[in-house]
Order: sequence, then structure tokens, then C-alpha cells
Amino acid sequence: MNWRTELKRVEAELRFWDPIGVLRGPRPLAETAPQGEYDRYAPEILRMLQRGASVGEIQLHLGQTRTGLMELEPDPSSDREIAARLIEWWLSRSEE
Repeated sequence: MNWRTELKRVEAELRFWDPIGVLRGPRPLAETAPQGEYDRYAPEILRMLQRGASVGEIQLHLGQTRTGLMELEPDPSSDREIAARLIEWWLSRSEE
């Protein structure tokens, strides 16, 4: 899997994170997702995965992004859920 493909996968996972709630609604995810809303955060997360970051490290990064950059309330359970999804995908990507 190449870097661009991996980046696209991280971007897709961040759409499930959705801390500002732009993806919530009655229509399917593909119809409601603003394609670039969270993409700017994907390169750093991919670099973290490549360096072997843990679920906790990615959770912390997502939490800091949520509260620092986006100025939103903390939601550690959501951040941890996406961090775990990212790690699970990263560790299993050789099977894809």
C-alpha cells in the first residue's frame, strides 16, 4: 500500500470521528461528508502511525486537535474509538 492510499484511508476514518458534527444527518455518510473537512489532520496522524504510535498517543492527539484547534469540548471516548480504529486498520493493512 502506498502513502497516498494510506492517507486516503486515514482521511476516511476521520470522517467517522466527526467532532464538529458535520456528518450527522439522515442521509448516508457518502452524501453528507464534506470531503475536505478533516483531511488536513490526516498527514500528521499517518506519520504517527508510521512511527508506531499507540492508541493512547493518537487519542491524545485527536483530543488536542478537538479542544485546541477546533475549540470544542473534550470527548475522550470518541477520540479513543477512532484512535483504536486507526490502529486496528494500521496493524491489519498488510492483509488488504
